[in-house]
Amino acid sequence: MKRFIRAAAAVLLLIPLLAVPALAFTPYTAYSYDIYGHSTPSANGYEVAAAYAVREFGLTGTPRDLHHADGRLYILADDGMAILDEQLRPISVLRTLTYGDEVLTLDRPRGIFAADSEHILIADTEAHRVLECTSAGRVTRILQKPTRAGQEEGGYLDKLDFRPVKVLYGADGDVFVLVENCYLGILRYDAAGTFRGFFAAQKVTASLSQMIDKLWKRLLTKKQRSYIANYVPVDLTSFDIDAEGFIYTTTSRSNSTVDEIQRLNAVGKNILRADVQYDTLGRGDYGDREKLVYRQRSVDSKLIDVTVAENGVFAALDLQRSRVFVYDGDSELLFIFGGSGEQRGLFRHVAAIESIGDRLIVLDDEKGTVTAFSPTPFGRLVLTAAEANARGRYEEALAPWQEVLRLDAGSALACRGIGKAYVSLERYAEAMPYLRRGGDRENYSKALRVVRSDRLQAAFYPLLGAVAVLAVLIVCRRRLPLRRAADRWLAAHVPPEERPTYPMRHLIVGFDGLRRSRSRVSLITAAGLVVLLFFSSLLMQRCTGFIFRLDDPRKFNVLFIAARSLGLFLLWCLSSAGVSSMLEGEGSARRIFVVSAYALLPMILARLFYVLLSNAAIYDEGALLQAMLYAGYLWTAWLLFYAIKEAHQFTVSRTLLAVVMTVAGMLMCGLILVLVYGLMQQLITFVMTVVNELLLRTV
Repeated sequence: MKRFIRAAAAVLLLIPLLAVPALAFTPYTAYSYDIYGHSTPSANGYEVAAAYAVREFGLTGTPRDLHHADGRLYILADDGMAILDEQLRPISVLRTLTYGDEVLTLDRPRGIFAADSEHILIADTEAHRVLECTSAGRVTRILQKPTRAGQEEGGYLDKLDFRPVKVLYGADGDVFVLVENCYLGILRYDAAGTFRGFFAAQKVTASLSQMIDKLWKRLLTKKQRSYIANYVPVDLTSFDIDAEGFIYTTTSRSNSTVDEIQRLNAVGKNILRADVQYDTLGRGDYGDREKLVYRQRSVDSKLIDVTVAENGVFAALDLQRSRVFVYDGDSELLFIFGGSGEQRGLFRHVAAIESIGDRLIVLDDEKGTVTAFSPTPFGRLVLTAAEANARGRYEEALAPWQEVLRLDAGSALACRGIGKAYVSLERYAEAMPYLRRGGDRENYSKALRVVRSDRLQAAFYPLLGAVAVLAVLIVCRRRLPLRRAADRWLAAHVPPEERPTYPMRHLIVGFDGLRRSRSRVSLITAAGLVVLLFFSSLLMQRCTGFIFRLDDPRKFNVLFIAARSLGLFLLWCLSSAGVSSMLEGEGSARRIFVVSAYALLPMILARLFYVLLSNAAIYDEGALLQAMLYAGYLWTAWLLFYAIKEAHQFTVSRTLLAVVMTVAGMLMCGLILVLVYGLMQQLITFVMTVVNELLLRTV
């Protein structure tokens, strides 16, 4: 019995040692996003390696920024600068700097950048200057507010409050200075210290309110316009430079949730984000994709710093939620970690982030701490695979991605990586399921192109035979006994103008015949077309090809689809009937229902063909499918216009008025329904509150 107890105790002691390293304890919950932008649990990519208080490095003031270069980590604080090695061991502390015989002290500096130990830039914010110094504290140059510029820039510079917050060296030795509240961009000085103009000015993102204000200003005098605030671009919050000389910038946009991070080339153009039409992966939407709602306002991530690692991976720091977002060079989200709190690995108020190899260093200015994060075994797998992808060696990334998918079965990122690897290996049929799971429509389209071509080549002769048989049947269709019997039955029971396709081909005669018809056949046919409208909407939602279906299938709602198709059609009919009575039209509610339903056929057919072809079409053929679909919608709109004209016996101008009034009536009815829905919700809430109060009082 004692041996059994000892063996059981030994097993219990060994269990922690056998735990999966990727699932090591961290004070934050790791998560990622699926292909539709919903947060999902994920394995931790980074864990806390070490945490230090800046006072351990000899600094007592508030830490502001940090930067790694030439094997050293430079930490900037209000009272000086600390220099550490890559293991975060202190080397030296500088309290003051010397400029010739003059002793300089820093006045609440906010930014530091080092090219090497002899070239260090400090943004001395409250002193309105930029200092270039050595690691020994000797200042070699002072950059101040520029005085020479173009006519337009010169007028702006006169009013500029030169408060530098971030600095860096360009690839050619130029100095870039980010000034607070400067909306013309980054100030650029050449290697000699001469001001060369502004770089990477941000653009104002157009919105409806801005357009309305612009129109309103046209009606005001110049003096009145001077009292109205102008719209200016948002200023940048931070920047960094990669090994190739491209500058990464961050900005906190107030009216847009995309392009918060940019990679700028020599002319200031963003080359980071690819323009992908059919995309649900959120590339270009950095930070959290799920927005918080606080006091009925949407709160987005506020990215305040960015760092670029040697392998092309970049990380951004979110001030709003104190989280770190790690991306690869294609803007694929790799990891999310961090958060608000007091434990190691959590922050009160993040200030800066820097990379040392594959480690990430985060500075908290309220706690006064420097926290180093290193990749977990799971994180190293992802980084290895991402680095292989960045070099275009997708075959080398296959094994790491497969291991990542084994550890995290829900990883859409791993599915995309495996799919890309199979595409590079020309195993297209195997790649398609993974690309579909990963939501990579662009590469799925490339694989589908090859697979479709191979299948068409394999089935060429059977398809050719089927086309020949179909052509013979079309040519000889009137000689077939079954067709003759069907024609005789239709001639005896269904007049030509009441057949669904007749008004499409014979506009005037068809709708005039429907207007005069009193048979039940037209009414039954119209009801069937309305039902087909509903089913075509269902098929569009559920059966459209993967490349062109962007809606989340988990949000599929039959009632919503019914309201969007059947509800809108019935609302059209009711509104049109009401308008006809006001304009003294001849159409009854039954007649309006019948002619409007017959007009739906082109849209129904376009939807059915769209669903069918979208499952075989590739990415580049999407424009043709959209054109076919819109052609069906326009055809239906034209038929609806002529149907209303014939139903009421209106002139063209009176028909236009009737259509406009009908649409206005639909909008009014929709507004009334929304108000009724809101009132019913408030009534139900009130009744439930009263019932709960009575139940509590009776207890």
